[in-house]
Amino acid sequence: MHKIVMVTSDDRVAELIEEVAARNPNQSYYPSFDLVVVPLATGSKEYITWVKTQTLKKDSVTAFFNE
Repeated sequence: MHKIVMVTSDDRVAELIEEVAARNPNQSYYPSFDLVVVPLATGSKEYITWVKTQTLKKDSVTAFFNE
């Protein structure tokens, strides 16, 4: 069993769940997956600010991978 930690802002949790479900490499063996969500309120103010900054939705038109 592999444990992977992902961090996102509270308002993007639904997106994360959809992304994990779509990319589950074990779906042919285990169609469901476990996902534990911990609210950002449990972190320090600086950490919460950092997470929110890092998980801002980017405009895919101006993203560097489109160049």
